[in-house]
Amino acid sequence: MELNLDKDRDWYNRGVALDDLKRYKEALQSYDQAVKLNPDDDQAWYNRGVVLDDLKRYKEALQSYNQAVKLNPNDNQAWYNRGVVLDNLKRYEEALQSYDQAVKLNPDDDRAWYNLGIVLVNLNYCGEALQSYDRAVKLNPNDDQAWYNRGNVLAINLKRYEEALQSYDQALKLKPDKGEAWNNRGIVLVTLKRYEEAFQSYDRAVSLNPDDDQAWHNRGNVLAINLKRYEEAFQSYDRAVSLNPDDDRAWHNRGIVLAINLKRYEEALQSYDQAVSLNPYDDQTWSNRGIALVNLKRYEDALYSFDRAVSLNPDKDEAWYNQACIYSQQNNIDLAVEHLAQAIKLNPKNQEIAKIDSDFDNIREEPKFKALIG
Repeated sequence: MELNLDKDRDWYNRGVALDDLKRYKEALQSYDQAVKLNPDDDQAWYNRGVVLDDLKRYKEALQSYNQAVKLNPNDNQAWYNRGVVLDNLKRYEEALQSYDQAVKLNPDDDRAWYNLGIVLVNLNYCGEALQSYDRAVKLNPNDDQAWYNRGNVLAINLKRYEEALQSYDQALKLKPDKGEAWNNRGIVLVTLKRYEEAFQSYDRAVSLNPDDDQAWHNRGNVLAINLKRYEEAFQSYDRAVSLNPDDDRAWHNRGIVLAINLKRYEEALQSYDQAVSLNPYDDQTWSNRGIALVNLKRYEDALYSFDRAVSLNPDKDEAWYNQACIYSQQNNIDLAVEHLAQAIKLNPKNQEIAKIDSDFDNIREEPKFKALIG
């Protein structure tokens, strides 16, 4: 049958067929013609918006959805899609209004409640976001992503860790291969001081997604800080920085394990060097770098590192103290006492530490030192 190009419904149907074939640009041309012939056809405006959304032409899609809801304000799906487009445009307040209208018209639309939760988190309305996710999982208890997002808002925003753990567990029950949920579950378990379980969660995360540098980093943290399994921690940090060489914190933590726990100071120094090249404003890395250099007996370089640390954070008493130790060993009494005085001023406990620290044996009998430590 020959297509009558003067009928808007023929153009509309042609658009539907082309959309089904994923020939979106041609479908758009058909819908353009349909709304030109019948500008009051809300469904044609709606479908035109869908095609423009598929083409990632979000501003134009929004205009179509605006026209659709103007013509048919009871079309919950048009309000929903309008919210999606506004979310893509990062116009969250407007997206919130659209999703609100969608769930008002259809309170049983779990996807609208889910998307409403996402927008509410973006707007930092976290209590309301939780309520939206609650509605979403009540309507669709098999939605693993809704359970996962619910866990995130409970853990990250509301600090309700036991409930967050339950949400992650439910998400993983539905989708056991969800690596990001295993990673976030591990973070919550660390907060709850359940370290072995946290390690097991991170282990699952990296087995499912071996390229997840953050999961490797987190695995290294729990191994080093909590489980004291330093060689394994080093291997995790090593994997993290191989996957993401721009992660200064992973380089820093790799350096800590190498220096403090494994006594591999040259390798530690290389890690700290990489960390400060990526983030030269981290006073702790400069301070830790100085300690590694002291262990390598490179005292002038160590002084430079400690100087950088206190220039970034003048209240960093450990850096002042470590400088005092070096100056003492160099028999530079004035500088040793000056830096130790600052360390004690910032942290009075340093006075008691200095009394028994062999680094000050060179100047222990000096009157200035005796007057300082009492």
